[in-house]
Amino acid sequence: TMTGGRLGSPTSYGLQRAYDKRMDTIKNTLANKYKMGAADIADVLAGSYKGDVDSSLIQRLQDLDDAKRAELSMLQAAQKRDDDIREADAYATQTGAGSGYKGGENTRAARTTKNYDDPFDPACYGAKLILDLNLIHANFADAFDPE
Repeated sequence: TMTGGRLGSPTSYGLQRAYDKRMDTIKNTLANKYKMGAADIADVLAGSYKGDVDSSLIQRLQDLDDAKRAELSMLQAAQKRDDDIREADAYATQTGAGSGYKGGENTRAARTTKNYDDPFDPACYGAKLILDLNLIHANFADAFDPE
C-alpha cells in the first residue's frame, strides 16, 4: 500500500502504521481488560509469555508482530534494491567516461593535492593521493618553518 505524497507530506509505503495502531489497541485491551503489565506484553511479543491469561488477542498480537516484521524486511530489501539502482545509475551517468567530471574541488588544499581525472571508480582502493611537496611548502610555509 502506498499513502501520503499529498501537499508536501512524504510518501509512505506499506502497512507499518496500521500494524502499530492495531497492535497498540490489542496491547491496551490486554492491559486494561486482562490486567497484563508491560513486562507480560513484552513477553507475548518475544514469544515467551507463560502467564494465565487465555485470550485470542495474545496470538493475534504475535501474528501482527510477525507480519509487521516480515513486511518491514520486504520494504527494506526493496529500498536497498532501489538505492543500488540509483547508485549504479549515478556512477554510470555522472562519473563515467565522457561525463566531463574531473573530480576534486577548486580550493587551495585541493590544488595542492592535485585533483584526479576520470574515470574514477570509488570501489577501487588502488587510487593514490599525489602530493606536490614544493607546492605544499609554498602554500603552507608557516607549517614547515621552525621558529
